[in-house]
Amino acid sequence: MKSRITLLIAFLVAPVLLAACASSGNTARQGLIRANLGTATRNVLISETVDALTTRYGFLMLRSVVDTEDISFETDWRQETALKDEQEQGYTHSRTKITITARPRNRSSSGAQNLAVSFQAETQVLPFGNEVWVSPPPTEMRKDAVSQISNFLRRAYQTALR
Repeated sequence: MKSRITLLIAFLVAPVLLAACASSGNTARQGLIRANLGTATRNVLISETVDALTTRYGFLMLRSVVDTEDISFETDWRQETALKDEQEQGYTHSRTKITITARPRNRSSSGAQNLAVSFQAETQVLPFGNEVWVSPPPTEMRKDAVSQISNFLRRAYQTALR
C-alpha cells in the first residue's frame, strides 16, 4: 500500500516540478530582440549581411549556413561598455550576438527566389562585481542600439530590391 501511495505522489509531483523547470528556462530568453527585415534575394542577403555586420558594426561571424533553401548567419558575442541606462541599473559591460535567418517566400517573375528575412539579437549584461552574464529584458537604449542595426539591414535589402 505504501509503495502505491509513493508512486501516486511521484506521478502527481513530477509534472509540477518539470513545469517549474521549464518555466524557469524562459527567463534566459528575456534578452532577445526580434525584428522582421522584409525580403531579399539570396545574393543581396549574402553580400549585404556579412559586410554590414563585420565592417560597419564590428561583429565577427561565427557561423554562416547557406543551403538550397534557407540561409542563416550567426555572429560571435560583441562585448562593449554598458550603455548609460544599463550602468544606472548596476551593469558594467554588455554583449550582443546577432542571428539572421532567411527562408523562401516566393519566386519573382524573373525566377529569383525572394527570402523572408528575420533578425534576432541576444543581449546580456555583466553586473558590477560579478563574473556571470545575465539576460534581463533589454533597456531602452539597448533596444535603440540594436534597432539601428536591424533598420540598416532592412534599408539595405529594400534598396537592393529596387
